Amino acid sequence: AGRTEFVFRRRVGNIHADAAPHTTGRSFRITCDLVVNSEGRGVIACQGSSLCGYSFYIHDRRPVFYYNAIRPHVARIEGLDRLSPGRHSISVEVRLDVRAPGSGASMLLDVDGHCVARGRIERTLRTLLNQNGFNVGQDTVSPISPDYTIEDSALVGEFSHVTFQLL
Repeated sequence: AGRTEFVFRRRVGNIHADAAPHTTGRSFRITCDLVVNSEGRGVIACQGSSLCGYSFYIHDRRPVFYYNAIRPHVARIEGLDRLSPGRHSISVEVRLDVRAPGSGASMLLDVDGHCVARGRIERTLRTLLNQNGFNVGQDTVSPISPDYTIEDSALVGEFSHVTFQLL
């Protein structure tokens, strides 16, 4: 069965795919308790590269989840409202239709216990095709989302922990 919960209490970069949460064919949830400042930007957690992968991040003080299952199979959900400065709990859940690689999935974005965005991707990755690793608090090699660059991907603000659950 293996490990189903991972808790990160600091920024980490390039965790090898073999040591990272294995999301292929699995539903998952990423939760972060963080303090947002007036700038409000940066990557909470991501895995992959511009070719394929996923990224959970803050863009212009809005929570965003971006999933690239190799173009044209790309999905992006974003909260409509900007996060107010201060402490927030935000999460994203990717729920597969069937527990199998390549399955379609629903995506839910939650802020402080309220759903702020929903979306769908018709196909998820059958396998992670690159070795760019899993990151918390930044993206490190090739930006997964076109919303940010590597140079501005560092999470601005404080977080107590990021929890990654395989469901």
